[in-house]
Amino acid sequence: MCSDRLRVLLLIALIGCTPRGDVTLMPEGAVVGDVETIFIGTTRHQEASGTFGSGRSEQVRFAEYDVSVPKDRTVGQINWPSPHGKVDPQTQFVTTYEEVFQSDDTFRARLRQQLARTGGEAVIFVHGYNTNFAEGIYRVAQFAHDLKLPGTI
Repeated sequence: MCSDRLRVLLLIALIGCTPRGDVTLMPEGAVVGDVETIFIGTTRHQEASGTFGSGRSEQVRFAEYDVSVPKDRTVGQINWPSPHGKVDPQTQFVTTYEEVFQSDDTFRARLRQQLARTGGEAVIFVHGYNTNFAEGIYRVAQFAHDLKLPGTI
């Protein structure tokens, strides 16, 4: 029990030391790592490219992301996909699926399906200050995986 608490405290301490990241879509990564499904509600502005930037929007957008967590890595560590080099899903976190929902109803229906599949519980993660969108997604996937969080994330 004490070691679990220490592990959580160490993971929380590492949050402030993470490098900046980008969402890297690589569907083939789904067969390499352990996939964590993440549901997002955000007021970040959606850019023309489809990514969510740092600006704010008056509209809440909902999305689903599947993140492949590499099997061989240190607990608490996120191996960021390189924005300028070769991305390797064997060693780096990658996004294997993304869907930005066009309606709240579609999001709610998909979330209900996932909740039914995972036992009806949800874990809500609110990222800290100075966190870009990719950092939030990859960090919550890392938490869910390393802490074996039950339910829907």
